[in-house]
Amino acid sequence: MEVKEVLEYAKETCGDIIFKTHYLYPFTTENIDGYLDLFDLKDKSLLTVGSSGDQVINALVMGCEDVTLYDKVFESKYYYYLKCAGILTLTREEYLKFFAGFEEIDRYYTKNHEFFNKEIFDKLKPALKYLNSDAYYYFDELFNLFDNKQIREGLFTADEDRPKALKVFNRYLHTESLYEKARKKIEKIEPVFIQGDILDLDPDRKYDNIWFSNIANYLGLRKVPLMAARAYNALNDNGKVLLCYLYATQATSKYERGWTDVYNLKRLYKKVEAYEYELKSFEGVYPISSRYYSEGEDKDSVLILTKKKQ
Repeated sequence: MEVKEVLEYAKETCGDIIFKTHYLYPFTTENIDGYLDLFDLKDKSLLTVGSSGDQVINALVMGCEDVTLYDKVFESKYYYYLKCAGILTLTREEYLKFFAGFEEIDRYYTKNHEFFNKEIFDKLKPALKYLNSDAYYYFDELFNLFDNKQIREGLFTADEDRPKALKVFNRYLHTESLYEKARKKIEKIEPVFIQGDILDLDPDRKYDNIWFSNIANYLGLRKVPLMAARAYNALNDNGKVLLCYLYATQATSKYERGWTDVYNLKRLYKKVEAYEYELKSFEGVYPISSRYYSEGEDKDSVLILTKKKQ
């Protein structure tokens, strides 16, 4: 798909001409930091989904040298480079102010006048042009045609946590030194970008790690065996796949009617019983991001498949 074609679609969505059929995520909605250490990423390869680009940036900070971003949303490539330009140009606090539209007071767009601010964008434009000319052309056109709210509402889902939570979810935002490490890595490592449906995954190579994020929540339990088979075939020996990210769930959680069927752990395990699997839990998104939970009250989990050497 050519950048001009993608740009025309963006102009329509930002101008609110048509109903939007897909969105970018401004930031991860997962606690990526919670599962990072469950995978061996140093000097290893990773295939990941995630249109926020945060999975890629966090993996680079962990020493991953070979990253492929596989996503249905083509614009995720351009947004990744916009984020990278932000990291190269802005301080950690400036970065959050520019990219985060969510306010600490649980309101969107109201008091943070710096998010997608045109003056800040002009500041990071040289770095964006250096990183990727198509991404530069795409966003430069949009920032010249639309204001920050139109771009935010036209291109992005509203799913976003407060900056305080985003600093927890993303290891590259934990400290100044990790942010600086991200800055050095994104100049060195060039990810591969593939647009496609994850159910059609059939790469011409294999990976040490694969992350499917929470896609199973949307595809449903019936698609889990296909996801598992596709991933397993694309794994190196001793490789791992994050098959499902499960919010507010751990091994003792009971399935409640009305939840997505992937959260029925008994049935989920049955779907992957042909593989070596384990459920790993860690600090959950909602206790971190919400004022209504106590720390540690709820945990999130990932279902991991491991491909043992035959």
